[in-house]
Amino acid sequence: PNYLLETPPVLLSLADLYPRAKLVAETRHRKRPDLHIADIRLFGYISRFLDPSGGSLMAGIARALINRTPFSTDSKNFVRDYIGPRELSDLIKHLLNIDTPNGIYDAVSAAPATNSDLLESLARHVGLETRLTDGAETVAGQQAPQFISFHETARSLGYTAQRSSVETVIEEFSAMLRDNGKEAPFPQQSEQDPTVLKVPSQPSMT
Repeated sequence: PNYLLETPPVLLSLADLYPRAKLVAETRHRKRPDLHIADIRLFGYISRFLDPSGGSLMAGIARALINRTPFSTDSKNFVRDYIGPRELSDLIKHLLNIDTPNGIYDAVSAAPATNSDLLESLARHVGLETRLTDGAETVAGQQAPQFISFHETARSLGYTAQRSSVETVIEEFSAMLRDNGKEAPFPQQSEQDPTVLKVPSQPSMT
């Protein structure tokens, strides 16, 4: 929004301060086309070193996995794109190895994922139990809001991520559990409980 770039700034909420700082920095960088400045944008990041005390979706899942408790959420669906340390490192190395044009580069995975895809894959592969707080039996929604990037500048320079969002999340949480000595999946809860997310029994990365 234009008001984020106004000088002097209008009264901003705490939620506006970070995007305003980013927009101001990126605007200044674009004014120096003679310099090879690459602004890398992160939309979703997951690491085995994630702080489980945070307030994000991934932090909440991490707490549930480490504490062996169900993850509580509602049945609203959405689409997000998660990368991990490997993707970020590969993108930085790629940009350093080429004559990177001054510009903005979004760090994206090989494929985004819906909330339901992530939760079901975590249930299959690391034993996550999801308790739906609104009484629904599944995470649903055909028109899921998309919190992802459609910016193709990194791909246009030859960069392609090797892992999808689902693969990245599974691998990083699997490593987190190994680091905490908790590889074994949760024991399955009774199928009588309608608030526990139901998932297929066969493992799948899709």
